Amino acid sequence: MTNTVDHKREDDVVDRFSRRLHKRFGEVFSRNEEHPNFAATPLGGQDKALADYLLAGKGRYCLIEFKADEDAALAETKKPLRHALCRTFQKRAATMARAEDIHFIGWGTKQELRAPSLPQPETLLGVSLSAYPGKVCPLIGHNVRASAFETMTQDAFIDKFIDGEVVGSDAKRFDKYVGELFKLAETDEKNGKDGFQGTVYVFVPPSDGAPAELLSIEFTGIEHLFRLTKELAVSREKSKVKDREKTKDNDLGKGFGR
Repeated sequence: MTNTVDHKREDDVVDRFSRRLHKRFGEVFSRNEEHPNFAATPLGGQDKALADYLLAGKGRYCLIEFKADEDAALAETKKPLRHALCRTFQKRAATMARAEDIHFIGWGTKQELRAPSLPQPETLLGVSLSAYPGKVCPLIGHNVRASAFETMTQDAFIDKFIDGEVVGSDAKRFDKYVGELFKLAETDEKNGKDGFQGTVYVFVPPSDGAPAELLSIEFTGIEHLFRLTKELAVSREKSKVKDREKTKDNDLGKGFGR
């Protein structure tokens, strides 16, 4: 029963985050012709090798593992693949650097809310997020270099993703990191990427009197995802990669800071 309750609470966190994300995209782009296609989709059975959730848009991509609350992050200690991933971070600076941009953990938060319109204090629900390596690995017994990524509220996280700052990577780096995760899971990389599935929201601008709308389109395979969510501008990402990935995959490197 406890596991069922925890799973429902986790689903609620995912739902709240998704609703906030859709709302924010609508506010920022106001259904104009530059409204990007975006993916905000649970990954279902792919979560064992990858994560619970994919966020993609404007040519940027990231994975998010969601938990009902911050304490539930300790549940990752029961996953052998996550221990293997943390050990990889300890050995490979470039993998760690990619993970800092791509792989995140989010959890539900609670705080007391007092407002004139409320007869008594109520519990306000939120979501916080942090980079997976620096948040999870120390909790499950693996020391990795301190993360430069600070814990953020869902609003700050979403805005930084939309702005192309800190959160997410380009398609090339995302493709490489996903391949690394499939390799750890002993899943054939090609089959894993070809079976990568979810939903992309495709913006159709108003035309001939018809209103603008967001269509839910299924993507099948990572290349299909990339085609539907292609990058609008690459100059910022290219500069970022030059600064952050000077080490080789098999080097320990000297740091992971931004």
